[in-house]
Amino acid sequence: MKNAPCNCGSGLLGPSCCDPFLAGARAPNSPLALMRSRYCAFSKGLNRYLLDTTLPKLRAEIDEMELQRSIEDSVWFGLEIHDYQQNGDQGEVTFSARYAQKNCLYDHHECSTFHLHEGRWYYVSGKAHFRQQKLRGAHPCPCGSGCKYKSCCASKR
Repeated sequence: MKNAPCNCGSGLLGPSCCDPFLAGARAPNSPLALMRSRYCAFSKGLNRYLLDTTLPKLRAEIDEMELQRSIEDSVWFGLEIHDYQQNGDQGEVTFSARYAQKNCLYDHHECSTFHLHEGRWYYVSGKAHFRQQKLRGAHPCPCGSGCKYKSCCASKR
């Protein structure tokens, strides 16, 4: 939807936030903007964007098929930014993201590092930890719809 809020949770509409980055019309101008757009790419299944925004010399380490499978198996529920720092060509973003995968709800907490390389920001690495909760079909859906998980987001996969 053209006038829908951006998936990254910024409160802005997609065209004023991450959509231009995802479409390749502009590059994110900060580690924070890149982090938000990468979350959107995960939530929208845009694995090519995730690969393209990883530091070029690190891309060979990524298993593209595993990334694609992970994206296809996930339903994303929200991003929360906890801290953001930028010092010259280095940046760091600490965040939490919630997603469901194979009937488990994950709270993903990560401190990601970013590097400005040849005029563009790239993801470098992240130190993450997860909390996992088993989701049953009768559980309320984590998206907040008020519906049961099995008839809401579980059925969208």
